[in-house]
Amino acid sequence: MLQAIFYSFPVQLLLFQLRRNLLLLSPWVLLLGITIGRWGEALGIPFLFLSPEYMGEVGAIAMFITGLAAGTFIMSFHITAYIFAASKFDFLNFLPRSMALFCINNGILPLLFNVLFIVAFFYYQLTDELVAYSQAAWYAISFLLGQLVVVVLYFAYFHITGQHIWGSVSQKVDRQLRKARFMRYLTLQRLRTIRSRNLQHNVHFYIDFPFKITELHELPAVAVPESVRLLDHNQLNALMIELFLFTLFLLLGLFRNNPIFQIPAAASGLLLLAMLTMIAGALTYWLQKWAWGATVLGILLFSALAKDSGRNPYYRASGLNYDTIRAEYSIKRLQQLNNDAYYAKDVAHTLQILANWRARFPATPQPKMIFICTSGGGQRAAAWTLRCLQALDSIFDGRIMQQTMLITGASGGMMGAAYYREIYWRVTEGQIPHTRGIQYVEKIAKDRLNPLVLSWIVNDLLLPVQQASRDSIYYFTDRGHAFEQKLNADLDNWLNKPLIAYRAAEQRAQIPMMIIAASVVNDGRRLYFSPQPISYMNNAAPLARRAIQSRIRGIEFARFFRHHRADSLRITTALRMNATFPYIMPNVLLPSEPAMEIMDAGLSDNFGVNDAVQFLYVFREWIARHTSGVIIIRIRDSPKEQDIKPFQGRSLLFKLFSPIEHFLSNLYFLQDGRNDFAIELAAKWFENDLRTIDLEYNPAYLGKNLLEVHTHVRKAPLSWRLTARELEGIRIMIQSPENQSAIKKLRAYLK
Repeated sequence: MLQAIFYSFPVQLLLFQLRRNLLLLSPWVLLLGITIGRWGEALGIPFLFLSPEYMGEVGAIAMFITGLAAGTFIMSFHITAYIFAASKFDFLNFLPRSMALFCINNGILPLLFNVLFIVAFFYYQLTDELVAYSQAAWYAISFLLGQLVVVVLYFAYFHITGQHIWGSVSQKVDRQLRKARFMRYLTLQRLRTIRSRNLQHNVHFYIDFPFKITELHELPAVAVPESVRLLDHNQLNALMIELFLFTLFLLLGLFRNNPIFQIPAAASGLLLLAMLTMIAGALTYWLQKWAWGATVLGILLFSALAKDSGRNPYYRASGLNYDTIRAEYSIKRLQQLNNDAYYAKDVAHTLQILANWRARFPATPQPKMIFICTSGGGQRAAAWTLRCLQALDSIFDGRIMQQTMLITGASGGMMGAAYYREIYWRVTEGQIPHTRGIQYVEKIAKDRLNPLVLSWIVNDLLLPVQQASRDSIYYFTDRGHAFEQKLNADLDNWLNKPLIAYRAAEQRAQIPMMIIAASVVNDGRRLYFSPQPISYMNNAAPLARRAIQSRIRGIEFARFFRHHRADSLRITTALRMNATFPYIMPNVLLPSEPAMEIMDAGLSDNFGVNDAVQFLYVFREWIARHTSGVIIIRIRDSPKEQDIKPFQGRSLLFKLFSPIEHFLSNLYFLQDGRNDFAIELAAKWFENDLRTIDLEYNPAYLGKNLLEVHTHVRKAPLSWRLTARELEGIRIMIQSPENQSAIKKLRAYLK
């Protein structure tokens, strides 16, 4: 019995792939690791598969589309595996419907994946999403139906291409290809390879239609040229399917702005895996031992051709003019833009804004001035920041935003703060009644991964030529552009305006000042975006009063790029540059010489505290005289203190990668220490009261009473997508004992 199983076609196929084709099996390892092993859970990658979203909803349609993509990947795996295995198992050439039979016998890995995936899917849906069993079952059936549709279409295609007319076409194409000298050489190489192999199969049984075990009898040897012709025929089929997939990606890219074509991110990833699998199979089949060398050479050639010199960058900032003389980026010019005259002028300008802020309150008693510092953290930080600001303004009857002078921060937190400031502004203008609508949190929490991943595959990888115009200036539609478009659409285009649109409202102190920062990759400096002139953020004191020769720490965007339409920069573009998490969002290149490359603000300060403290230092004398003190509200998407992890065994691999891992995992703790030190020093030199309040997102601290009611709550991953349950956890987090205690302290400080 065991011998019969061992020499069955499915088992022999699997063993053959394990011996000869580990690269072909690697996508299965990746998929199983993500869906079963929860690889990338901190970034939310598994949940893209376990809870795919389409048109703003997680449901049967999203699962069906994901099933279509999974079926496409599975059939691509079958076709590629067939091309590799057909010359080894020569009896396939004598069996009717050989390709269909091969797919059935090659189904161990797809079957294993589907079984394990469905189990993991049910567990996640029932325990995390709390859906009914029947609903989860319907979703799973939809996923399998999507695969079934693809399988039926592929088998119909195999049937059609097996007809005489298609065989004639494949022969003609094959003859044309062999006319080329290099192709003739490759064909001869394949002939020699097939002749040199032992074509005696070690298969005793195989699975036949309709899924019955059939014993394999001895078959006559097929002519070697006929084997090559059959393989070429199936390779032509693979080529046609590759063209179909490329055309599909092209269509999705052309119409990606339409939500109907924004398929789930998991589906986009599966389709990309399908195409890469077939390309790898084609290269290996045609080039044989030259495949690896040709692949490496192709990658190097593509890298050289796709090199971005910065003269005509692909990743651009929307609103800027790249078609004029590039701004000089040098130490000399930075020194010219950071002189005492600019410093004094900008300080006087902001002092007038401070005076306008003070005029909004009675002469006595002196008001408290509030700074809001919000942390990065993707979608969870955006939703958490907005939720906190809504709750605070509701609890304190609108006093928080009235008394807030400055907002700083990073990444998702700044997106949430910018959206809330816009909502607050519209309330003050009488356009909407209040800021407390739950729909605002739902809008900021909408999925943005689907268009981002689709654009990354279609535009950035496959077809980086599409452009869009703004004010008669053309920009490439990269994934950053797709992210901005989706963000604007989700927020009803309320943030679809240039930075300059907020200048007058900030000057009147009708809304708080917002300083958006980003990190300059070239030299580590901070790049500051603001509608106001703020050269004092580059250095905390004018040159004449500096006790030491200090480095210019920042760059004022508006003044540096004043000849490149800096005032037209979209606020969503500034926010996106502020939130450029590596690999997820592209690093924007600005029109300078050399090109200035921009990265996430969290690289240097994920909380915005240093920027707030520097602003306080510059205006410390005025603020000390005209206020009763300053309150810094820090909205954090993670707890400040976490349990100390137990010691882990130190394997050689652990020792190799642990220094980098520890540095990255502790980066925010290092920044926290630096920020706390800055505030401790500020408490010494600021001649008034200085307080801090922390509002933290950490579901583990919800408290016993809340956890008994909301047992399903778990921490949202660092991603641009939130599930309904994760959003609910963010909504109720303000009720945690720690956050309620912080609100009580804030009430006492504001008295």
